[in-house]
Amino acid sequence: MTLYNDQDVVWAGVKVGGIRISHLSHIDSDFVLALSEKKGKRKPYHVKKLQAPKPETKPDYPADQFAEKLPAMRKMIAEGKMTAEQVIDRCEQTGKLSAEQRAQINEPIPTKSQEEEMF
Repeated sequence: MTLYNDQDVVWAGVKVGGIRISHLSHIDSDFVLALSEKKGKRKPYHVKKLQAPKPETKPDYPADQFAEKLPAMRKMIAEGKMTAEQVIDRCEQTGKLSAEQRAQINEPIPTKSQEEEMF
């Protein structure tokens, strides 16, 4: 719904101003209705159909750029400078991450003791 302030609204013969509707969603088409302007006098009032904005589609996050930056992203998470969700949010300002890219960011980072056990 789109509302606007109309200074020309009259109530009981006095110009008091008011709120009007200019657009509505969930209607089939524009329409006109008769609103009482004065006693016994009606005036046509137009209401338009509100068009929903089209969702913004982001391009995919470039795979080569992701592969290049992934070590730095994981380092920031390991050092506690950012959480995985913060990294994902930052990346999605550039482009949409795939499920695989998200999983790579969210992979558990081995601790020093786990790395020593591996070798």
